Amino acid sequence: RDQDSPALCLYRFETGDYSTMMKGFLIGVDASGTDVGTFKIYDNHTGTFSDVRLEITNSGNVEISQNLIVDKNLTSSNFIALDTEISSPSTPSTGFVIYVDSADGDLKTKSSNGTVTTIANN
Repeated sequence: RDQDSPALCLYRFETGDYSTMMKGFLIGVDASGTDVGTFKIYDNHTGTFSDVRLEITNSGNVEISQNLIVDKNLTSSNFIALDTEISSPSTPSTGFVIYVDSADGDLKTKSSNGTVTTIANN
């Protein structure tokens, strides 16, 4: 199978109207080359399956295209990479956010009271 051959498509329709899809997901594997087996979940909120929401590569890397929400603990046996710099994020309602500041490349936190703290210099 190639990357354009879905393994499974899930659709949601309005009750009683099966002619217009409201939402859908495609779950499949990109097996378009030698030693390629990337597992992907696509979102069909725009009418096409162009938005990859989750990707697991042959090497075990997991890529998530939007926010990762963790209810309990986030643990890594290796490292967590923050490779995209952003301007100061919105103040969280509780806790902290950790980000790489696009103004200076420093690793910072922002608390729920709006305090920004540099935790590592670039």
